[in-house]
Amino acid sequence: MSEILDQAVGGVIAEVVAATGGWIFRALSQKKLTSNTDISIATWFDTHQLTSIALRNFDALGHAETERLSDAIRSDSFQAIIHELLALRMSDGTDLDVARLRQAMQQVILVEHADKLFEQIDEYICGIVVRLDTQSPQVLEAIRRDAFLTRIGAVVSAIERHVKVLTQESNPLTDQEYISRYRRLAVKRYGLIEPPDFQRRRQVSISKLYVPPAIQVLHGEEGQEPEAFDTWKLAEKVDRTVLLGDPGGGKTTACRVLMHHHASIASGPLPFLVTVRMFAAEDPPARSVVDYIENRLRTYYQCSPPKGLLDRLLLSGSALIIFDGLDELLDARRRAEMTEIVENFAMEYPLARVLVTSRSVGYSEAPLDYQQFTSYKVNGFESSQIEEYSRKWFNQENDLTKEEARRTAAAFVQESECVQDLRSNPLMLALMCILYRGSGSIPRNRPEIYGECANLLFRKWDARRKIHVEIKARHLVEPALRYIAFWLFTSGQGSQGVTQRQLIAQTAAYFSQRGSYENSFEAEEAAAQFVSFCRGRGWVFSDVGTTERGEDLYTFTHRTFMEYFAAYHLSSIHEAPEKLAKVLAPHLARNEWEVVAQLAIQIKHYTIDRGGERVCVSLLNEKIRRNSKSRGNILGFVARCLSFMDPPPFLVRQTVNKIVGHVLELPNDANQSAPLGDLLAYEEGVLHGQVRNAIYDTFDRMANSSDPEEQLLGLRLGLYLIWADPTIGDSSHEWRKYAGSWAANYADTVASFSAEHSDLVAMIPALGMVPSTEDLLIVHERQFLPMFERVDLNVFGRSFNAHAWALLMALYSPNLHPYIRDLVHAALVGIARFSYRMGEPPWLDLSSSVRIEMSGPLLNNESVQVPLDNKAQEGAVILQIIAYELRLIEGQKVDPRWLIADLKFYQQRREAIEISRLSDENIDHRESLPDLGFSVSLQRYLWEWAENKLSFVSP
Repeated sequence: MSEILDQAVGGVIAEVVAATGGWIFRALSQKKLTSNTDISIATWFDTHQLTSIALRNFDALGHAETERLSDAIRSDSFQAIIHELLALRMSDGTDLDVARLRQAMQQVILVEHADKLFEQIDEYICGIVVRLDTQSPQVLEAIRRDAFLTRIGAVVSAIERHVKVLTQESNPLTDQEYISRYRRLAVKRYGLIEPPDFQRRRQVSISKLYVPPAIQVLHGEEGQEPEAFDTWKLAEKVDRTVLLGDPGGGKTTACRVLMHHHASIASGPLPFLVTVRMFAAEDPPARSVVDYIENRLRTYYQCSPPKGLLDRLLLSGSALIIFDGLDELLDARRRAEMTEIVENFAMEYPLARVLVTSRSVGYSEAPLDYQQFTSYKVNGFESSQIEEYSRKWFNQENDLTKEEARRTAAAFVQESECVQDLRSNPLMLALMCILYRGSGSIPRNRPEIYGECANLLFRKWDARRKIHVEIKARHLVEPALRYIAFWLFTSGQGSQGVTQRQLIAQTAAYFSQRGSYENSFEAEEAAAQFVSFCRGRGWVFSDVGTTERGEDLYTFTHRTFMEYFAAYHLSSIHEAPEKLAKVLAPHLARNEWEVVAQLAIQIKHYTIDRGGERVCVSLLNEKIRRNSKSRGNILGFVARCLSFMDPPPFLVRQTVNKIVGHVLELPNDANQSAPLGDLLAYEEGVLHGQVRNAIYDTFDRMANSSDPEEQLLGLRLGLYLIWADPTIGDSSHEWRKYAGSWAANYADTVASFSAEHSDLVAMIPALGMVPSTEDLLIVHERQFLPMFERVDLNVFGRSFNAHAWALLMALYSPNLHPYIRDLVHAALVGIARFSYRMGEPPWLDLSSSVRIEMSGPLLNNESVQVPLDNKAQEGAVILQIIAYELRLIEGQKVDPRWLIADLKFYQQRREAIEISRLSDENIDHRESLPDLGFSVSLQRYLWEWAENKLSFVSP
């Protein structure tokens, strides 16, 4: 067999099958099946065996045919056919569709044995389905019930269209020439990024300025911190992907970088950018997504694609479509409409890769289907990234030597430490570099930074460059700019752009309203000068395209600046803070205007005594009856505002009371707790523990209530917050110390409830705390099984770590509260003693349907942190061996870090016997295994366990 053919099939098919397995994994994992079941699905796709079968009987091929077959197998069209065949068989598709795919394979593989190759691949895939049906029928049923409804169903539905495209007449050489030409244009177009600058317009190479931010998946595996990666790793992960982030967080820049990255790789997907505000300029959009891209290629790139090329690329999985700026559609209705357009597009072209960017705030109002799309978030810059960006930024200054640039960057980084939250935003960091370059100082809050930017533009910058632009309305430039920004923002045209004629007309109307000019002619003349003045400053207004009649369209270059000026206008026309609150409330209730509202309140806070405080009080005490979701949106907004105004204690307490009251209206609704999460997120910084104290004072009152229902709810909420708070692992943290003390105060109260309410027992060990052994035995009814079951939490619609896993995890937690360490130790001793009453193993029977919680520290690389005596070690070893067996039963290969190191020899003996299936009953191997020093009965069980003569778990 030719080596090149072997490599071609092995690489391509492995990638295809793995990708298909990924679809099934994501579809089923959203249905809350266990991760082991999902992994077992992926295991059936044995790519090496499939490769071997695909290559069989091709030894007779001549060199030329082998080369041709190798090229065909590497092609996207061949990959797409394998995708479709696998999806078809997994979903029990029709013979007609199989025949279509066979026809398509003959079009792609132009050798004598193409039909035979198809049959062998199909035969092996059918074998996968048979094995699933006989050995894991519930898995196959889940695939056909759940996964078929999403992407697999879309693949099957697209087969006929894909086959039709493949069989249409096209010139591969013409297609390839066009693709190469487009790649060259895209590389040139997106290889440069344009940083904001007041002094000059400049474009800088990606490599000389770009610093990739950290990106993390949202809603990863519970109990695990999502892995952070950079933009280049995201390029590999993009499939059905949403990238969320804050304003100025680098989403659009990341899109440009990804466009350049993929365009630079000849074998990668061909990237196309759809700017949402331009695509949706008309309501409804004037073109389909494909028509928009083709029109953009004709008009912008000046190179019309060959007929049908885009469809061929999309249906074969050779294209990446980036939808940038979903959030720029301000109207929630239009965002929802755009979301449906993207989802429909993804279903029509199931093999195409799709990336959508949006701001985090407001995305939940019109999210993309979670079954299809995985969401990632762009994190702010860390200190090292800030330093790297600063070095690169000042290195671009032509009037600085390399050494001067290094010193300036170092000084800037040191001086800007006091505004860490601002400089972590890439756009704000760039602005602060500009301000530092110009004045050598850095403002202290966000509105001040924008104010300094405006001051630089309208006063200092032209003067510094000895440029004087005479305009009639110079004294009205800033008020007019604020008015125009507010008009663009509220009308929704800020995303689409407006013509110069519209700008002049709107500005003239504003001048006339103010009575600034005697007649409309003078107002229009002054407005024309004003618009020309703004257009000359690229960071304020810039062109974003043209109308059908060829008129230039303008809008704010950076949406963030439009929002600042709009907020300033809003704050200035509503002098009373209470009036401003009344105007903001309906928008905040719909989860709109987040950034503008925050900026307006900050401006009010710094221009009127207690201005921000009065706005928040008015929002909290609003009399209008709103539904629960709308009220929660307002309360969450107020909680987020506390971070920037150094609020008085009464406002913090009032906010906490309102939010806790809101939570208690529907305590088992996960959405109801969102405002409480906002409170906890801003516990640090200026609040200095005020939120913590106010929250637990409230739960103190509830936990001491004479009403049992209120008392139980207070305990649940209090314990949940201790468990859920992300800072819990840091024992030096004041919040952590306070939480541990609060829990200790109510341990007896919790114990009295635990016999009837097992979720309390599940919550306590999640902290490392457990009730007495007797309470444990009562709750678990003298059996081990419930200790390994996931427990529903009766607040916030959440479920909780099983008791056993929480105890094991507590062993690895550093610096536990002394009270908690004692309780962990006591619980493990209780488990060891409990085991004496159980008789001969197995002690855990899985014959009933239970939700076994499979997360835990079996693969933890850290050492045990809790000192354990011999009896407590027995309890911990029992739990760990049961956990080990559970994972093997569920199909996971595990190599645990055993609590007792010598247990490794017991594991190796058991696995060796299991593999060989040979066990000599006449030979006793006990002398070759170390004695662990446990009780006689447990030591005997462990020896027999190593010999594979007993198990602690009955499957």
